[in-house]
Amino acid sequence: MIDEEGNVSNTRLCVKYLVAKSEPGGTWIIIDLNKDHCAIGQASSLLAGYLGLHFLVDDGRDKEFIFVSASKKLRDARSQLFRQYYRWDLTLEENLQNFPKDIGILENDWVVFVHYRRKEKTQKLAQKNAENRAKLKAPHTLGSKSLARKKHELESRDGRTYSRGEMYAISHKKSDGSFVNEDAYNNNVSTRKLQAAIKDFVSENEVFQKVFGKEQHGYVRSVGLGATPSQINRSTRLASSSAENEKIKETQEEINALKEKNSKIDEFMEAVKFLTQRDNARTKEIELLLQMQNSSEKQGLESPADGRRSSESSYRI
Repeated sequence: MIDEEGNVSNTRLCVKYLVAKSEPGGTWIIIDLNKDHCAIGQASSLLAGYLGLHFLVDDGRDKEFIFVSASKKLRDARSQLFRQYYRWDLTLEENLQNFPKDIGILENDWVVFVHYRRKEKTQKLAQKNAENRAKLKAPHTLGSKSLARKKHELESRDGRTYSRGEMYAISHKKSDGSFVNEDAYNNNVSTRKLQAAIKDFVSENEVFQKVFGKEQHGYVRSVGLGATPSQINRSTRLASSSAENEKIKETQEEINALKEKNSKIDEFMEAVKFLTQRDNARTKEIELLLQMQNSSEKQGLESPADGRRSSESSYRI
């Protein structure tokens, strides 16, 4: 956490302490967010238990996660409040009078809340949400720990990145290593088979959509709350672009190495050519010298004979 003077320290906190100490100008809790703008680390559990007004976020997308998380917790809390305290066997007036003052709910707020929940539009929406939840046949096994936090812990421990496919398997397995049910097992098998078959042609995100269907706004399967399909697709494109740039860089380095190698070969060939020409010139010089020497020797051998013939001719006269 960090105090008003900017001093950072590590300490053990609980939600109760956080609620008591959350005053303007006091102590601030540092919460880390990953590249998908989901809260990670131990401090994320405090955020899950308490979302107050005193938080500072620099990145707009990180702030969006705060609001998405707060909105979800508010919906869950209102749903639980209505189920726990509203009784359908009582009249409207009786329910309005029996407001839950023991948990700090004001009577006027309870009246507004009950009238809102009893609206036909609200009831239809609640029914639709209940039906959608019933369609979730493969619940995760992480409990209160978020998927983003679990992934961060694994990646910090192992020093590598975990894919969405790996996180789906991890978050849907029981402590004995078996899948939570047959649907989760079949989904995992389908994802792995499809990814292995077309991994060179499509991204992992496209594989997930083929197996599970279109992603919903505000949540991406095996990524966590707050992440959106556009963010994931953008991250995939950036990763692909980065990989392509790295491949281009490696190719260019190979080309430069070949050019340097060819340049050295050219230099070597020029040196060989020069030495060959020099040796040829020396060979010609030697051949010329040998010819001259042979010519001189021939002339030396012919001179005495010519002299004797000259003497004999002179004597005969």
